[in-house]
Amino acid sequence: MLLRERELAIELRILQALKGRLLFSPEMERQLWNSESGQMGERAFDCIGAEYENDLVRMNDLVLSADGKLCQVDALYICDGVLYLFEVKNWTGAFRLNNGEFLGGSACPLAQLNRSRKILERVLWNLRISVPVEMRLVFMGPGVCLYGLRQEDPILMAHQLPKFFEG
Repeated sequence: MLLRERELAIELRILQALKGRLLFSPEMERQLWNSESGQMGERAFDCIGAEYENDLVRMNDLVLSADGKLCQVDALYICDGVLYLFEVKNWTGAFRLNNGEFLGGSACPLAQLNRSRKILERVLWNLRISVPVEMRLVFMGPGVCLYGLRQEDPILMAHQLPKFFEG
């Protein structure tokens, strides 16, 4: 069951509105491309999740706040008494991991996911809700390659999602 639809990000709406009105710098072009690509990856993730509509509850694009800290959650699914926190990336290219850390990137999506998990757990604790939280970083781009990926890393590739949702 879908409880919250995915909305077009405000940043993306603004960039798309400005695109025909301003001369974009290369940085603005890159920002627009990244936002559109990310939105496509999230929508592709939503389509796969929709196939399991009878088995889970889905919420998209949540903003959570606890102890003065904010995070944006790409997707939160509830299934069999477990909250699944998903961070969705639509990256392309090759990336190297070393003990769960991304090397050479500007930001580590696993660190972002861990931060979101901590804020979610704090929100649940404040509401006196005791439920296990599992997190997954999902790569939707077919052209992504991860070197150094360990079995215990909470990372899924798009082709692994059906098996993951089927249990």
